[in-house]
Amino acid sequence: MLKEHGFRTSTDIVSEASDRYLTKVPPILRWLDIAFFNEVECARTVGIDLRRSDSEPDEGAVYRAFDVLEDMGMAGIAVVHMPEGVYAKDMAKGKVCFSPGAIVDSGFIAGTVGAGDAMASGVLLGIYRGRSLAEALEYGTAAATASLRSEKPSDSVPALEDALHLLESLPRRKDR
Repeated sequence: MLKEHGFRTSTDIVSEASDRYLTKVPPILRWLDIAFFNEVECARTVGIDLRRSDSEPDEGAVYRAFDVLEDMGMAGIAVVHMPEGVYAKDMAKGKVCFSPGAIVDSGFIAGTVGAGDAMASGVLLGIYRGRSLAEALEYGTAAATASLRSEKPSDSVPALEDALHLLESLPRRKDR
């Protein structure tokens, strides 16, 4: 296996309208160091709605989803992102972190395609650089926020320092 040779493994779950999440995702979790889910992908995998009836994120449900992912064999880091922010749990350490999303007006957003991928790339960069999980989530939030400025998935993601500066210039959603 790759991990035996020092490789770190990750996956970014793909959104689709099917029930395959229940059969395809759980068997791979034990092999992953990092798994990325958007809120819908996570909900379909664990069978828990991550939003309350008022459409607001349900933090308790996110925590329960992490528990189910761990019960399914996830021993690494599970990351769940949504417009309001990104949650992650390091299963080995039992540590949960949250990075609140930026508040932007509709004129800021040219497109949302690729925002989750940009978020994942930022988190992976942070982990690769040995940053804390909280800081890695900030990298991901910065990259995702910057990506919203273009219709094309990666055209608007600048260098990390510029993305972090952009994020610092914007108001943030409430921190849980």
